[in-house]
Amino acid sequence: MILEPVTPFRPREYAVKVADQAWEQRAAAALRRRVFCQEQGLFQDHDRDALDQHATTLVALSYLAGGPDEVVGTVRIHSDRPGIWYGSRLAVAPGYREGREASAAGGASARRKARGGRHGRGTPCSASWGRPPPRAA
Repeated sequence: MILEPVTPFRPREYAVKVADQAWEQRAAAALRRRVFCQEQGLFQDHDRDALDQHATTLVALSYLAGGPDEVVGTVRIHSDRPGIWYGSRLAVAPGYREGREASAAGGASARRKARGGRHGRGTPCSASWGRPPPRAA
């Protein structure tokens, strides 16, 4: 008999990338809906707005057995002029919001990519991308 609480399994590998697969885009939209509509109650049915028509979605993926397993974080990036990118609608799955997982699952690395580098909003995109990221289809 186990008398100690069981710690939930958390993957140790993560990747932040453009959501270029249909399942990644669906999972990112579902995570945003969960965070902004259900948890925070900021929106009724969805949180999509005009920026989503031209924004690029980034996802933080957890990896299991060497392959992508789950979208655990997302952020959209968008530009209002050449070379300047902004991030908004950052959402991280509840089990990944603290400690090491928060940084990997969308916190630090996704924010840096969304912001275009380490120095915050408005940093030229060449700081981390080298060129603007491709738009997801």
